[in-house]
Amino acid sequence: IVRGCSSTLKFDGLSNFILAALESLDPEDHFSIWIGSADGSGRRYQRTGADPNAPDVLDALAAQKKQNVLVQDQDTDYRLQGVTPSRFFGRAAQVCPLIEENQVYGNLRVTSPVAGKFGNEDVAILSQVAGVVSMTASNVRLYEQTEELALKDGQTGLFKRYYFEKR
Repeated sequence: IVRGCSSTLKFDGLSNFILAALESLDPEDHFSIWIGSADGSGRRYQRTGADPNAPDVLDALAAQKKQNVLVQDQDTDYRLQGVTPSRFFGRAAQVCPLIEENQVYGNLRVTSPVAGKFGNEDVAILSQVAGVVSMTASNVRLYEQTEELALKDGQTGLFKRYYFEKR
């Protein structure tokens, strides 16, 4: 996973690689990655599942506490009582926040149709993967900022002459 993550410089490539690697471990589970930006917007990368733009209580729990979230059974978890079901489908889930400079900017999530499927060991493994994804996503973000600075003037925000010549 570390080798594959370090070979990409775009979020789409990073997310596709991570999702494929995780899905190869257990095809029955559903995986997603949410990557946010400083203005609060973001994008969820997933291959299957519900609406990726639906609000979700698990995202809020992971971001608020800056900790991993483990749900053994959606039907009996007190944190989910009275919450309208949204993107979280299945019975069990684990969410690991992606943290950079003490700020949560996304998360890595696994959901399963089987209640009680995940334990502390599973969360520890996903947390390690989330650490690698977080570090790689930080590098991708820096690369994209550098790429934009190379194309646009820092003061005016207009494209540089090089961009126009290339186009």
